[in-house]
Amino acid sequence: GITARLDRALANSTTAMVLFAPAVLILGQLGAFSAATLTAAQVFLVARVLYVPAYALGLTGIRSAIWLAGFAATIVLYLIALMAA
Repeated sequence: GITARLDRALANSTTAMVLFAPAVLILGQLGAFSAATLTAAQVFLVARVLYVPAYALGLTGIRSAIWLAGFAATIVLYLIALMAA
């Protein structure tokens, strides 16, 4: 039911944050924040906010697209960090 879906959404959000937070910390250490990193972080945030209701409502296709947007934003942050290092 919806409670189980919300539990899975929480677990997924925790995993997403474990991937996202180090990217932001690395960028901070490198002094590499920019308009691009801000945009990527905003995309991540919006994706995570939309992900939970999409998961709770069982919107599988939309949920996957939202997840991909958030994951891609995280990858962008790591790529920018790599280029700045």
